[in-house]
Amino acid sequence: MTRVHRPDPIPAGRRATGDRLAYAAAAWSVVFLVPHAYWAAGGTSGLDGRAMDGALAVVNAAAILLSLLAMVLALALVRPWGRAVSRRVLLAGAWAAAAVLGVRGAGGLLQGLFGGSSAFVAGFEALFLVGGVLFGLAARHHRRVLRA
Repeated sequence: MTRVHRPDPIPAGRRATGDRLAYAAAAWSVVFLVPHAYWAAGGTSGLDGRAMDGALAVVNAAAILLSLLAMVLALALVRPWGRAVSRRVLLAGAWAAAAVLGVRGAGGLLQGLFGGSSAFVAGFEALFLVGGVLFGLAARHHRRVLRA
C-alpha cells in the first residue's frame, strides 16, 4: 500500500508563531522557577532577610513543582513527545494555567496598587500576569491548530 502525502494544514508561519509562544511560556516557567529554587536553597533576598520555613516553605516547594509542570505543559504543546497526551488535555491545562496566573497576577497588581507594595513584590506580581498572557496566547494558538 502506498502512502499518500498530505500537506500540513497549518501554514509554516502560523506554526512557527505558535511554537515561539509555547517556548516563551516554557521559558517563563524557568524564570519563575529560579527565585523559588534560590529561596528553597536558603536565599533570603526579597524576603526581608528571612529564610523560608514552615508553611511558606511548603508553598515555595509547591511553586517549584508547578513551575516544572508548567514548563513540561508548554513544551508538550509543540514537541513530538507531547503527542502522547490528548491535545484537548494539553489545551485545557494551558487555559487553566493562563486563568490562574492571569487572575493571580492581576489581583496581586491591584492589591499592590492600593496596598503600596514594594517594587520587588510588584515585579513578582507582574511576572504572574506575563505568565498568564503567555499561556493564554499559546492556548489560543493551540486551539486554532486543533481546528485546522
